Amino acid sequence: MTNCIFCDIIAKKLPAYIVFENKYAIAFLPKEMESFAHTLIVPKKHYENLFDIPENELKNLITFLQNIAKIYQTHLWATGINILNANGKDAQQSVPHLYFHLIPRFSDDHLDLRPDFPPYHAKPEELLERIKQ
Repeated sequence: MTNCIFCDIIAKKLPAYIVFENKYAIAFLPKEMESFAHTLIVPKKHYENLFDIPENELKNLITFLQNIAKIYQTHLWATGINILNANGKDAQQSVPHLYFHLIPRFSDDHLDLRPDFPPYHAKPEELLERIKQ
């Protein structure tokens, strides 16, 4: 993939604060961390989003993410983890390369990462019928 900032980081064409990497994935700190130890988890192969990645590659990526989370729990004393992901323009994906934000959480971090959704009134049975068609 050309013109992909994450591919350039993976290829070491751009500098990055790399936390860990293996043959499938890389974890690095973003230029502007949103919170303490905010980390990006990125597959080394270019997949635009969750819809594109093969199942076995996704399994490798999630296992890698879990390992980083456990390291943060042990070494940074994180008491929780938020994992954020956006897929596609309408979901506000900012880089066209699949990635996850791993955000370690602490009892006194004062973060609120739950979206404030407007009220939505729908009939669940209608939604289920549409999904199962």
